[in-house]
Order: sequence, then C-alpha cells, then structure tokens
Amino acid sequence: MNKELRDEFTKPLSDSVKKAYKLLWKKLDEFEKEFGKSFEEFETNDFNKFVKYKLIGKSTNSTNVKINLCKKYAEYIGSNCVQLNYEAVKKMVEEHLKEKEIDNENQLKYVSINDLWVATNRISNDIDVAIIWLLRAGISGNKFTELANLKIEDIDLKNKVINLDSRTVVIDDKMCDILKDAIEQKEYYVIRGDDKNDPKAESYELNMNCPYLIKQRPNSRNNYGMNEYKFSGITARVFRVMQELGLNISAINLLQSHATDKLIEHEKELGRELSIKETFNYLKSIGSKQNAHDIISMAKWVKKNYGNR
Repeated sequence: MNKELRDEFTKPLSDSVKKAYKLLWKKLDEFEKEFGKSFEEFETNDFNKFVKYKLIGKSTNSTNVKINLCKKYAEYIGSNCVQLNYEAVKKMVEEHLKEKEIDNENQLKYVSINDLWVATNRISNDIDVAIIWLLRAGISGNKFTELANLKIEDIDLKNKVINLDSRTVVIDDKMCDILKDAIEQKEYYVIRGDDKNDPKAESYELNMNCPYLIKQRPNSRNNYGMNEYKFSGITARVFRVMQELGLNISAINLLQSHATDKLIEHEKELGRELSIKETFNYLKSIGSKQNAHDIISMAKWVKKNYGNR
C-alpha cells in the first residue's frame, strides 16, 4: 500500500469519487495482504486475479465501474496492468455468477415429502411433528410469528384449510391427521434418552384451555400455559425440534422446499419457467419470504434429480 501516492491521486477528485476510491482501497489492501504483492507491482494476470476475487459484483456495469477506477489510478502511477475491456469483464461476471449459482445449489438442501415422512416417525411429540409439517407447508411468518400465533380455531379440519391473517392454506388428509393429533396432545415429553419410555424422560401436562396449537410448559411467566410463544421461545422450540428430527437441516430448508414445490407446480401450469422478477412476485403472492435466486436454484436441482414429477 502506497498511502502517499493514493492521497496525492485522490486530492483533486470530488467527494463522491473519493468515497468510491476509499471502498476500492479497502478491497485492494485486503488483496495485497493476501497476495503478498502491492498494486504498483501488479502485472496483467495479477490484476485479473484481483478482479476475480475482490471486484466482481452482481452486474457487468458495476464491476466495470470499479475496474475503470483502477485503470485511472494505474495510469496515474504509470502502470499498464489493466487490460480488461467491457466484453472481457462481462464474460468474467457471467462465469462468476454461474459458479456462485452452483455453490448456492450445493448449499441448498431440498427436503422431499417422502424423506420427511420417514424422519418424523422418530419425533416424540405430536405438536412437534405438526411444527415440522407446518414449516414444510410454508407456514412460518416473520420470526415464526405465524407458528407462534396459530390458534386452534384457525385450523378448519372439516374444510381442510388453515386460516392465517394474510392468506388461507389448503391442507390434505394427512396434514389434517397430524394437526388433529397435535390439538389433542395433553402431555408433553421432554426427551433425555432414546424415547419417551426411557426412565430419564420427563413430561409435563399442557394447559388444554390454551387457544394456541403450540403450547408452552405452564408457569407463572406465561399465564400458566395460556400465552403464545414469544420470539426467543418459539425460535428455541423450533431449533430443538429440528435437532430431534436429525436430518441435518434447518427450518429454512423446509420453507425453501415448500416454495420450490409451489414454484415448480406454478411453472407446470404456465408451461414455462418464470424469470427472477416473476419468481419474486409469485413467492410474495403465496406468502413466502424466500430468496427468488435460491428458489430458482433449488427448483433446477429438483427438476434435475426428480424430473418434472
């Protein structure tokens, strides 16, 4: 890093351009430290590596702007290391986004309905089984508010729907059975061993007058089991249930899997794939807060591994 040269170069520039260079210097400092070579010593291949690992953004234009800033500074110090033109930058950005898409695809974990049926057999409490399937049905809300606030009266088993504040969710016969068992659960098992028959297991009675499906352990702080879960409580509950499920997945994976299924169904109805903007709008319309890019990537993975189903 040559601070004196940088300060001298940026001195006559406007405040907005100085700000842009300040962000650029930060990235450059990181790369110089990792690379063991200063910008003043860069050759063309060195600069291209800097672009690949530090400068590429979400678009060709944004990346090109940063490269042009570098080029002006390189010219100022008498360097000719910046050789990339717009088409070369465009190719680098496209390759980067493609690699990123593959990485995201590998990180996404689709949970099929069949896999979940098998896994939930090991869950000890009917209410916890319901939590898993409600998540897989896309019912969560911001900070799990839909789960925490779901009242028994919101569940219409006769008409096979769950009435939420913002939408109505249609459920099938199996889901009705799961919710019926959860509604009727009177005793909650806190598992310390392998199963609820283990002598280390604890249990406590639930307050059956509680209007909420997901009930708490009754105590004075929650009005003896009558109140809904607060954010920290429902988050901890969901985390414990996911651990008991044992699939090495998170609640977000269940929500992503639901959104993916819905997207694939919608595309089949339309007879075409949706664009990113269309996917964003569709997810919003079904009450899903999942990232459109992630769901498109997961949908591609599902189509590749499961076919059009």
